[in-house]
Amino acid sequence: MSDREVPEFNWGTRLIEGFLYPFAISATPVMLLSLLGYLVTKAFTVDLNSGVRSFASVMLPLMTVTYLIKYRRESLSGAGRAPNWAAFSVMLAFGLLAMRVLSLSTSVPAAELVLSGSFAVLVFSYVVLPRDKMIAYYFGAILGSLAYVVLWGFPRL
Repeated sequence: MSDREVPEFNWGTRLIEGFLYPFAISATPVMLLSLLGYLVTKAFTVDLNSGVRSFASVMLPLMTVTYLIKYRRESLSGAGRAPNWAAFSVMLAFGLLAMRVLSLSTSVPAAELVLSGSFAVLVFSYVVLPRDKMIAYYFGAILGSLAYVVLWGFPRL
């Protein structure tokens, strides 16, 4: 084996630090918000009741996280103690689940609830957790979604 010295900054680290890492931190919430916007718009084209239910399903997890962050922040301090691998694993499962539930048709707007719940967890992790903990949530969600698309294709909406 060779003891080749690897420079601290090379094209690989520039690619990761300059593009891939910022892409994951930006693309994950943008992807979720885009899907949510599409689903709510689609529901409103069906009828007003479906649209309102879809919108309420999107707002429920977001309002819950807003309340917790704004008025119960001290009780959330223990959330940073979860190991990064656990946060990553949970969000990986959520990413897979979010993509799967998109193709299901139910009387409850489940896709909106799951996607908004995933987005709410990302908001929570961004606001409350240290950066090294937050990253596990973002990468888990994006990798779960990408893995679903690779294995089963993009779900029919």
